[in-house]
Parts: sequence; structure tokens; C-alpha cells
Amino acid sequence: LKTIDKNQARSLYENLLLQLNKKYGDSSFSLITTNYDLSFETAILAIGENDMKNLGISNIHYGFKQDSFFFISTYDSVETFKWDVGQLEYLKVHGSLDWNQDTEQRCVRSGSTTTPAYPDEMVILYPGAKGVPSNETFISLHSRLLNRLLSADVVYVIGFAFRDEYINSIFDIALRQRTNLPIYYYNPIALEQHPKESQAP
Repeated sequence: LKTIDKNQARSLYENLLLQLNKKYGDSSFSLITTNYDLSFETAILAIGENDMKNLGISNIHYGFKQDSFFFISTYDSVETFKWDVGQLEYLKVHGSLDWNQDTEQRCVRSGSTTTPAYPDEMVILYPGAKGVPSNETFISLHSRLLNRLLSADVVYVIGFAFRDEYINSIFDIALRQRTNLPIYYYNPIALEQHPKESQAP
């Protein structure tokens, strides 16, 4: 988790964003992950602002608001993402290694890797035994996943095995309401090699 190859990270995300930009042009994107590593953040730093704009991305939103007085980024549970051309939203529904809990019990984004001694006492990581989230940050993050599925024009699922029952239920709710929502599924592992609890299509 601490030794992300920035060139590989850059190549992965740069090509992903390039292909999305080629296919959909002037659009707004929301990338949602269950990973808590900093590969995306590392890639963005390697790509740089000018090259990001060449990929059609003018702004990235992580779900945090900047406190101009204390110079910290605090998670905003009531923020509403707007589908604006060139805006990219990046949500980490299972937390992140650069999230911490401040003295007021708020989830703050530090921008640097934290290796927790006691993960269960920190905001950054979703409980190992998945299921319905019971505390904030995770409650609203999962709610945002549902909102994006209900409002997106097209959905791509990459590398997710659908082993998380609660996330599976979110997809189920969305697909019951939007039976014609186009969803494309990509995974480097053949379906027969998926874990037995996988609900992958």
C-alpha cells in the first residue's frame, strides 16, 4: 500500500480517462471504488494538471470541502455532486489511507498515507465484516453510490467481484428502477475463477 508504482498508476488511469473521453467526449464522470489505497491520487500527481485538462478533466471532486481557516479538507456528508462537463468525482466508499478522524470526530483528508495501528478506531477503513454501514461517512458514501447509479447514463464496473452483499443490494435497487441502464462489466479473472461468494454477472 505504501509502494505504489506511480508510472503504472499513471498509465492505468490516464488510459482509462483517455478512453472515456474518446467515447463520451464532453461529459461528467464519477469514479467510485472500494479500494482504500492511494493509487488514483498518485496517478493524478504524476499526470499533472495540464495533461488532465487534455484528457477532458478540468476539476476533481473527492467529496471533501476545504476549510479555509484551518486548511484542512473535511468530508461533506450533505454535498451534492452535479454532473458538469469536465468534472470528475472520485469516491472511496470503503475509506482511504489518507483519511483520519480529527478531535471533533470529523473525517478529514490529509493527503498522505496513514498506516493505522487500530483500524477499527479510525474513520478511514470500512469494517472488515461488510454489510449495512452503521456510521456516517460510510452511510452517505454508499447512498451516493446509489444516487449515481440512478442518474448515470452508462455504468462500467471494472475488477469488482460483487462479493459485498450490501453493494450488490444497491445495484439491485438501481436496476429494479432502471431496467434499461447499460452496465458493462470487466474483470481480468474468468467468471469460473471468481470466489464462490461472488455475485458477478
